[in-house]
Amino acid sequence: PTPAAPCAGAKQGPNKRGSNTRGESNVNQTFRKHIRTGLLAAALTVFALAAACTSAASEPDGAAPYLHAIPASASMVGRVDVAAILADDAVADLFGALPSDGETPSSLADVLTMIQDETGIDPASVTEIVLFGTGSDEAGLGLILSGTLAVDELVAAIEAAQGTTATVADVFGTDVFTDDDDFSLAALSDGRLVAGGTEAVRASVSVDAGEALGVSGELIDRLDALGTPWVSVVADVSATDVSKLTGEDGLASVLGGELPIDVSAFADVQSIALALDGDGEAFTANADIGFITADAATRAAAMVEGFTALAQAFVPDPELLSFLDGLEIEAVGTELSVDFAIGTDAATKLVGDLLNIATEEGQLSLPNLQ
Repeated sequence: PTPAAPCAGAKQGPNKRGSNTRGESNVNQTFRKHIRTGLLAAALTVFALAAACTSAASEPDGAAPYLHAIPASASMVGRVDVAAILADDAVADLFGALPSDGETPSSLADVLTMIQDETGIDPASVTEIVLFGTGSDEAGLGLILSGTLAVDELVAAIEAAQGTTATVADVFGTDVFTDDDDFSLAALSDGRLVAGGTEAVRASVSVDAGEALGVSGELIDRLDALGTPWVSVVADVSATDVSKLTGEDGLASVLGGELPIDVSAFADVQSIALALDGDGEAFTANADIGFITADAATRAAAMVEGFTALAQAFVPDPELLSFLDGLEIEAVGTELSVDFAIGTDAATKLVGDLLNIATEEGQLSLPNLQ
């Protein structure tokens, strides 16, 4: 899709930070890759139509603080409680189950150190991430980061790691740092940072400056209804989004050919809500998917059940997938609910067993795992 035009009122002339003669940035590719990989995976199922700028100048009355600077055009909003995830011993145990050859990370601490060494950013300095999507491509995907990060320090760390400099543009009085791949960073007035596609960052800055409307309404009601799990995401889904998942470049491409299951029911998906959580004793996952028709919801439930049966038939040891006994699938009216729970000890053993089998059979190399 053609990227949306810049918001009216934004100054478009890029300036080189510190000097007009310095080169454009390539903001650290490793950092950008980690962010984009996760966002694009979500985009296959949850992003809707392209973003549009607005000219209104206020946020909804009584909006929760975390909603600040999310544009009204967002079709996806989510929250990630980074501090809670990193503080949970069970999460550290999961990373400890990773096979190691002595060179690749085999613990959560190793992974965090690797990220900091390669990007100059301490992941522990981020306490919460708010996700939003204003379009169906990368340009509309954004992250709002809470923590102790400062935009100048962050940009400097990334530039130092990469050996390049960032291009700077003024958007309603805010410096937006951008690399030559249209990945941007900016500081918001509440102390948080916004990062992501340039379109998304500029839209967020416009809301922060009071030049555009913030998100509100039924989408946010659905997110708030999920409570405060580790991860929560809600989205309105369009036919364009669904085609990305079910088309030739979607799951079929990922799995290397024609799908062995019928995913046609998902052509009628119109909304999705996801929640992931842990309490030290178990990990839980919940997905509520809204369809246009009850028939589609029923067929989708049958597809999910069929997929789990298919998975069990293809693993070397069926006991490895005994955790699927904790999967509950139910279609009620136009809604499909998928709930899953697994004990933390069982999850740790499962991760170790599956990864060891994959590496032993040559299906997964440790560098690729890293």
